[in-house]
Amino acid sequence: MTTPVTAIAHSSTEGHAERPFKTDDPLYSDTWGIAAVDPNSRQAYWAQVLCNAATGRTRHLLMVISDGHSSCDYAYTETPFHSAQMDVTLEGWKAYRLRSAAKDLELNGVSGHEPVDFAKLLTFKDFSLGHQEAGVRTRGHIGGRAFDGVGLRDRSFGHRPMTGVGSVTSVILVSLDLRASFAANLVHGAHTGLGLAPDTKFAFVSTPAGTRFARPEEIGVRRQSDGLVAGLRIGEDVLTLTGEIGHHHYTPHWYPSLDTSVGERRILTHILRFVEGHHPVYGRMAGLVDLGVLAAS
Repeated sequence: MTTPVTAIAHSSTEGHAERPFKTDDPLYSDTWGIAAVDPNSRQAYWAQVLCNAATGRTRHLLMVISDGHSSCDYAYTETPFHSAQMDVTLEGWKAYRLRSAAKDLELNGVSGHEPVDFAKLLTFKDFSLGHQEAGVRTRGHIGGRAFDGVGLRDRSFGHRPMTGVGSVTSVILVSLDLRASFAANLVHGAHTGLGLAPDTKFAFVSTPAGTRFARPEEIGVRRQSDGLVAGLRIGEDVLTLTGEIGHHHYTPHWYPSLDTSVGERRILTHILRFVEGHHPVYGRMAGLVDLGVLAAS
């Protein structure tokens, strides 16, 4: 059994404002992200806005999987949602619009349910991070090719020091009809090997029966013998990965602030896999598996 969600983000801007927060804390950052996969056209994308509140500087990231190739481009700007790389327009949690002349891309994401507000469930070590997620459908085109896919939209904000964090694994799968969304996150400490149980786990399930949090003991990532994620278990829901649309393997030069000093170069490796999957009730699904491993503290 899972626990019904009682902390759903509301339609007001409190807690997930469509603007960055103001603070002098150099490790406080705001992120807006959306990712989706179209298994029929075998295309995928991930777009992220990351604003450093203390400096007002913003980084735009746009990753695209298309025609069997992957690309990941960055732009830095003083305006949160507009840069030479892309333009983002938000309509609360209802709609997320992404345009990029550089990539000949226009995508419109619509949430499939009210956002799940994890509040401080994401707190780990010295984190004080607010976090919301919602399953989405995205339609539009990438490079002139039609796109109709599903995935996840999220919003995070808060004090985000990385000392003590070893790795973060996220698994997201959404049914192609947008009826069901599953998202799980597992955090290992710097001194907790990936072969051991994670220090923190949090997940949500959204189906026609309702939206709910999962208790930590209900959350499990199924892996192949080589360690790659092969599926996800949240309570009685067991999801299987059936194929990979594409992936991108990269090492960002900083995380999570815009300070490029040596002390901020924390990422050791980062692999983002765009996948399709299957649920015994909701059928064909699509989503992503995100694994970030940090350098030793």
